[in-house]
Amino acid sequence: ILIAWENQLQNEYNSMIESVKKYGGFYVGRYEMGEKNNKPVSKAGIMPTSSGDEVTLTWYGLYAMAKKYNNNSVQASMIWGSQYDSMLNWGLEGKDKLKIAETENGNHSNIFVNTGMYSKDKINNIYDLEGNFWEWTLEANTENVRILRGGHYRGSFSPSDRNMNSPYTTYDNRTTRITLYVK
Repeated sequence: ILIAWENQLQNEYNSMIESVKKYGGFYVGRYEMGEKNNKPVSKAGIMPTSSGDEVTLTWYGLYAMAKKYNNNSVQASMIWGSQYDSMLNWGLEGKDKLKIAETENGNHSNIFVNTGMYSKDKINNIYDLEGNFWEWTLEANTENVRILRGGHYRGSFSPSDRNMNSPYTTYDNRTTRITLYVK
């Protein structure tokens, strides 16, 4: 089973890389992933997905939810670590470049809020990178450890922060960010 899972992720990564080469990039959700009618959404004013939804409290649940965003012309995914790095590098090219390392712009109120509520917590029009929810990625440290990126509402972390945890953990301060690439 483990080999099949590794092969699936490797195939998904290879497909994403081929699409990026062919079409010149990928799309990243402007907001943290939320859920409406058991479908993933990325828009302002939505509560991020793992805020109490039992199905998506784990990395595996969020991965499965992100995959539901698919349609005929694009492939959706939980964000890869390399895509997160690319997004931050793109942020370094814009007017918000200093925010990549800042820790005072996001939601650090000790309570979670809907996406996009902190107007200062955006980099190149991508919201909630510093505060609100930690974002699971497809990046792995080992087979039993996945990487979280950005900051969350229970502390002061920069958008470039990395953390790690077991993909089986069920905390209410984690979500993901949807990415899309052309099929």
